[in-house]
Amino acid sequence: MFGTGHPRPLHRREVAMHVVRQQERRLDSHTLTVDVPDTPQAAPPPDPQPIRFDVVYTLAEYLGFVRDHLAFLRRRTGGPLVSAWVALIGTPIFFIKKRRMPRCAFRIDAHGIERTTRAGTLTRSWADIQVVRRYRRGYLVMYDMGAMLIPCRCMDREQEAAFRRLGIERRPNQS
Repeated sequence: MFGTGHPRPLHRREVAMHVVRQQERRLDSHTLTVDVPDTPQAAPPPDPQPIRFDVVYTLAEYLGFVRDHLAFLRRRTGGPLVSAWVALIGTPIFFIKKRRMPRCAFRIDAHGIERTTRAGTLTRSWADIQVVRRYRRGYLVMYDMGAMLIPCRCMDREQEAAFRRLGIERRPNQS
């Protein structure tokens, strides 16, 4: 307190002069004007990454889809369902399809679904798809002249969530 290292206390006159100087400053010198451009130069957000996976169908999986779909149709129309018919008719159809396309590579994005096999590439836009149904083993994507089976075992959780956002939220789900 009595040493020379302490700063000298302000007198009332110095404080008063400081207050007067602050009041004299003009606020106009501190305003900032920002002109907004007419058109934004930012790029649109990128499309999310497409969902990609390969499928090799099994007979049990194929017959499970057929059985689930026929059960859905039976509930809707009231017709009979005979499990023997599913195995009797579904098994030869499966082997015919399996021979024609043993492996399917899928690409699903905001534009639609693309399935590539050795027989060629089939592309369906979301506008072409009539309904996406969820069954025990996966999804049945139906369009005007056919359907695609998408097993859940081929997608991880993030891919399945993305597929649900793309497919089911765009199409009515009648399962």
